[in-house]
Amino acid sequence: MWFHQNFGKGFYFPIVAKDERIRQQYRESISISNKYISQYKLNNKKVYLFVGRLVSIKNVHSLISAFDKARLSDSILVIVGDGPENENLKRLASHNANIIFTGRLEGNHLYAWYNIAGCFVLPSIKEPFGAVTNEALLAGCKAIVSNKAGSKCLINEGINGYTFNPTCTEEFSSLLIQINNEISPINKMNDIKPSMMGKTYNEYLAELKDYLIHLCK
Repeated sequence: MWFHQNFGKGFYFPIVAKDERIRQQYRESISISNKYISQYKLNNKKVYLFVGRLVSIKNVHSLISAFDKARLSDSILVIVGDGPENENLKRLASHNANIIFTGRLEGNHLYAWYNIAGCFVLPSIKEPFGAVTNEALLAGCKAIVSNKAGSKCLINEGINGYTFNPTCTEEFSSLLIQINNEISPINKMNDIKPSMMGKTYNEYLAELKDYLIHLCK
């Protein structure tokens, strides 16, 4: 477990949302998802998604470089967020018409992108957890998560995604190519995708309860 590996002490409970509450919000966002699919001409495209602050530690420049190197002509990379690296990243991506910057989004306008994406990417150089990974998996996205992020614990390797070394562009690009064969192109949505979380919120709570009971014995 991440906290034990990095700190050697303490108990572990991941930052996870209540499944049905957030999935209901995804259902309520379907109409916005379909609006985006039309607006950005995403029909029959495979969509990769990043959500977060545009700061250097998030390593979005490596995501753009890896996406370029992968040459996924049938795919779109959507970057949701804002921050001091915004203009630099836009310049880096300016030659690639398959990279979209949406700016910072919240609520249903953000959830709509989770509905659309086939793969969520978290390339951070360092991140204590990363609640966005849980949100993406609950929306039915597969995920590629940095092995420097605590939320890598939510990834069942080869099942709901992959972990990777965020400083290795070759490995990053190869994973994008690999997962591109596992995700489906987006078309008009009628319902949300099945969750890709390995466990439910209640299952995590039950594990925590059992652990605390064990500590008290």
